[in-house]
Amino acid sequence: MNQRVLPIAASALIAAAVVVGCVAAQNQPVPPPTEQPAPTAWRVETLKTGLERPWSINFAPGGQLLMTTRNTGEVQALDLGTNAVQRYTVPLQNFRVEGEGGLLGMELASDFNSSKTVYLCYSYWKDGQKVDLARRNRLSSFVLGSGSLNSEATLIDDIPGWSNHNGCRVVYGPDGKLYVSMGESPGLFTGAEKAQELSSTGGKILRINLDGTIPSDNPF
Repeated sequence: MNQRVLPIAASALIAAAVVVGCVAAQNQPVPPPTEQPAPTAWRVETLKTGLERPWSINFAPGGQLLMTTRNTGEVQALDLGTNAVQRYTVPLQNFRVEGEGGLLGMELASDFNSSKTVYLCYSYWKDGQKVDLARRNRLSSFVLGSGSLNSEATLIDDIPGWSNHNGCRVVYGPDGKLYVSMGESPGLFTGAEKAQELSSTGGKILRINLDGTIPSDNPF
């Protein structure tokens, strides 16, 4: 027998097996689609009406919801047991209220029970000048008192602002850092392009230490 024929014959057998296998697989019945899980039943319940532009809402100890009111510059506490609202004044420097600007993001410190520290992001006029190029946003910490928030400590200042797209969402991260998402403030300086400019804090997610310093492991 010619020994060179054997590999050819073997190859032919393998090819035939593959073809048969493919045909057999095509003839297998298609399994029925798995059943979709039943939709989650949601219940919508109105807790309070008549609020003035509530923006950021945070659960606080003692059965309260703390919320910022964008246009009035107050922090309000809704008691979920009694439905009563307590108002806290906030001494915001050169507070800017227009369009989507105002008192926006809020986060409670991890030790809020003892320190009463609250982080707020708000819009302001730089140097008190109410002109287009003076629109800014600021992140500060405050201490919640009996009827007001005091002891402001500025953490990030001079963040580009506009009448819209200010951002100012504040979140306490699992790594113990503060994360602040800022809008691109489209009408100021280079417009929306500033979101791609590392030299600008506009259009970015900012990560900072709780005292406002920059973490050493930040990528930029």
